[in-house]
Amino acid sequence: MKSRRLNAKGAVGSQADSDVLVAAVAVAFLAVLPFVFSPVGFDKFRLPKDVFTAIGIATLAGVFLIRRVSHFRWSLLGWETVLVAGLVYTALHTLLSGSAHGWSGVAWIAGSLLLFFCLRDGLSEWFHRQVWLVIGASMAVNAVLAVLEYYGRFPLMMDPLGGTIQGRMNPAGLIGEVNSGGLLFGLSALMLLFGLFAERRPAKRVLCLVLILVNLAGLSASRTLTAAVALGLSLFLWLLFHVWWALQQGAGRKQQPKVGKTLALLAVGLVVAALLFTQSGLYVRIKDSWSQIRASDWSAATSGRHPAFLVTIEMIKERPLAGRGLNTFPRDFFYYHAQKTAGRIKLIDQPGAYQQAHNEYLQIWEELGLAGLMIFVVALFGFLGAGVRATVRSRSSDPAGRYWAGILCLGLVFVAVSCLGFFPLHLSVTTPYIVLVLASLSAVIRERNGEKEPVVRLTPLNRLPWQARAAIACLAVVLVAMPQIQIWRSNSRIGEAGMLLDRARDPRSTALERRAYLEGVLRRLDSAVEMNPGLSESYNLQGAVFMILGRYERAAEKYEIVVRETPSPESLTNLATAYMASGRPDEARKLLKTALRYNPWYRKASQALRYLDGSGD
Repeated sequence: MKSRRLNAKGAVGSQADSDVLVAAVAVAFLAVLPFVFSPVGFDKFRLPKDVFTAIGIATLAGVFLIRRVSHFRWSLLGWETVLVAGLVYTALHTLLSGSAHGWSGVAWIAGSLLLFFCLRDGLSEWFHRQVWLVIGASMAVNAVLAVLEYYGRFPLMMDPLGGTIQGRMNPAGLIGEVNSGGLLFGLSALMLLFGLFAERRPAKRVLCLVLILVNLAGLSASRTLTAAVALGLSLFLWLLFHVWWALQQGAGRKQQPKVGKTLALLAVGLVVAALLFTQSGLYVRIKDSWSQIRASDWSAATSGRHPAFLVTIEMIKERPLAGRGLNTFPRDFFYYHAQKTAGRIKLIDQPGAYQQAHNEYLQIWEELGLAGLMIFVVALFGFLGAGVRATVRSRSSDPAGRYWAGILCLGLVFVAVSCLGFFPLHLSVTTPYIVLVLASLSAVIRERNGEKEPVVRLTPLNRLPWQARAAIACLAVVLVAMPQIQIWRSNSRIGEAGMLLDRARDPRSTALERRAYLEGVLRRLDSAVEMNPGLSESYNLQGAVFMILGRYERAAEKYEIVVRETPSPESLTNLATAYMASGRPDEARKLLKTALRYNPWYRKASQALRYLDGSGD
């Protein structure tokens, strides 16, 4: 099938340029992802984005298969091989460790790797730049919503009952999570620096300036310290890089006006950034964190992350080489701290338990061992080193290309620093953009090194007519989309059940109404479990309903499933309450003590334990 592809000037170009359809799907996927949420779902933000990401990657890969399969490139000596080796190692490690939940992680890594190759080979260098401009605009809209959230409500976020839908930690706009929002606002602002200083058209430079300021406003409103620190370091390195780049383009008087414009823009940017940081409260938070560091209060300075780091390090010391298995961290962290480090390391008082280490390097080491950590580090910093070499060796006749390569390297620095206090590679709302940075940088490295011919060819697929490839691609997309849609529907059923349960608990409801509400809750939860048995909140709500109905044994059965999947002080206390009601005080006491060893401040567990001890049972 013949396809028309655009080159940098927008005309029909060679096969090395972007395919219009591939680029359109990539742009749509990456631009829409931050806005995906479920108004009635129990998990309004994270899970819907997981579903959309899986379907989006499958669709992009399907279009790529139909249009550009003959242009798939993989150099066996390139840095991409490290990514493939990471996938193979993770799969073997999961197989040997017997981690039941590890295969979902393997699938996630495989999908990310597939996205990497599609973005790298499906888009030209020029189109990569345009994609980042669209992403910057998309994030700017979310930044406006984040600022509105900071100052109050905005009408787009109303649920069916009239309340305001809140993210896990607002403000973050429709992104939903403050850390994710801060990272994406900062990364977008950093990537837009290319358009501000290397674009020739004044209108485009003005647009980039506006988008940068709006994204900085969103970052300031989110008050995300990790992203602010990562962006601050990246901007410092960018300033050094920009001076070097400017000097490379010329010398003497010819270069002085450009330096003068740069200094003027920097002065304006610093004034605006200072206003944003002070008005949003980010400056106060940074100042408080610095005071806490000086007072050696590392737990407060890191928002409770430092004790979690220490516990994770203790876990690593037990199995530094082999690791414990992919996606085993949440359960292992809870029981390890409750049984071994609770007396020495105190976590902050917070709902639930740590589901992530809030440090990619430590969590990868804890789950995949030293070899897994080394593959991750080599891949991340190997790409960075190759990008720096491509920037330095770039032809002086291509100043824009050199500047673009440098900006991508700074984007990778931003990600590397962010991974010290966040887990962006575990989230579907942040991973695709990090993959895009890697794909853009890989395309630049290949272009600068002259690697244009494919080393690995998918010959069997090349021989198929495009109609056959289209049928295979559509079938693959449908097979991926169907279970993901069921997950979305299940999440919506749980959300509806939660709202009905709140109505049943309303003291103003009559007995007849309460009974009708509870029956509706159970119907929706049964449907949710049938569509997706993996969402533990279904069982948690079922347990709550059975407790209200006085069916304590059934409630205990449901709570046991929750504890096996996601142990936390809350889930253990719920199960202990069901055990107490069903005449199993000894088992209840053991669970309550475990919950309090993990979180000594959890009031419900301490109250239940005092009741048990006072009753003498």
